Amino acid sequence: MCDTIGIINEDRALFGKNSDRSPNEPQVIEFIKRHKTKSDKVKLTYIEIDEVEEVYSILISRPSWIWGAEMGVNEYGVCIGNEAIFTTKVCKNKNLIGMDLVRLGLERSKTAKEAVDVIKDLIVKYGQGGNCGFDHQFLYNNSFLVMDKKELYIVETEMNHFKIIKKDKATISNCLSERDNIIKENKIVTYFSKAKKRQQQTYSKIDVSKDVKDIFKILRTHDIQDNKVFCKGSVSSPCMHAGGIVGDHTTSSFVVELINDDINVWFTGTSCPCLSVFKYWKFGQEIEYPICDDMIDDKYWKEKEKIFRGLIGFEIPNDFYEYRNKLEDDIYKNKDKMTIKEMLKKETEMFDFLKSMKLRKRHTSLYYDYYWKSKSKKL
Repeated sequence: MCDTIGIINEDRALFGKNSDRSPNEPQVIEFIKRHKTKSDKVKLTYIEIDEVEEVYSILISRPSWIWGAEMGVNEYGVCIGNEAIFTTKVCKNKNLIGMDLVRLGLERSKTAKEAVDVIKDLIVKYGQGGNCGFDHQFLYNNSFLVMDKKELYIVETEMNHFKIIKKDKATISNCLSERDNIIKENKIVTYFSKAKKRQQQTYSKIDVSKDVKDIFKILRTHDIQDNKVFCKGSVSSPCMHAGGIVGDHTTSSFVVELINDDINVWFTGTSCPCLSVFKYWKFGQEIEYPICDDMIDDKYWKEKEKIFRGLIGFEIPNDFYEYRNKLEDDIYKNKDKMTIKEMLKKETEMFDFLKSMKLRKRHTSLYYDYYWKSKSKKL
């Protein structure tokens, strides 16, 4: 389950996405530099396909076991995020998966329109299918939000069929944006995913969203009280929390601002954007931890996950959220003067502040407690 936002305003374009997946699935922020390829084939998550002569520089948020990406941006300011959509036809064969298509679109395009063409051509040539679940079987088709500074497209697919919708502002979730006779939605699965409810929440805010801080707020939206998010699972809000019968969890968040010729990226590199801090990186700067390049490193994600797991069943005091907001405002104002290392230091101080607080234990269901104990033991 996921939610993706795209907005093209007069002075800037904004992209944001929450990746909602298994709570035990590490996700890393990875930079891949533009390079000439060495082979005529490239091995994706499941299959090999024809390679191109050169791929462009990209920054992606990537589930650690998958070749592709949940979301990302390239050196030309092309942004792509994908969503699982539940249709009446699905392929079990191992072909392209949606996350492979995100990365391929970023590596091979200079504009949003080119990325749309890359995605649809690959779907027609190779088809899509295969398990996308980290610790369980999860089969689905995909929709994509593809944008640059000037254009925004929604691409909705089923098997090797697709439709394309062009907009200036849009949000997509785990449902079709428009009804038609080409792609048939599985209404039962879509209903229980609460996709339409989440999309209503994101759509209602895009007209008044002017900068990245507005996108942060959307991605942190809860449908239960903020201080009780670790006491009950919820699938019906953009900031998703697993537990009980809810099996999906926001495991990474990613925001891009395209302004003038700058590509400004904000990422959590952790689960739970409501508790994490969006760190800043300007495309073209030196790579700093926890961004990785040559080797996939999920240490940062797992370190923060230990902190979050320790909060299960406790209320989060409002004082914490005030601290987080002030810290993030400071990073926003001084982003061009601060290194990621300095941002991480401030984030550590924030978590130390949280640990020093006397937290109130809430009553939670036995099933909720069992779910998290089981997940944490496996992690």
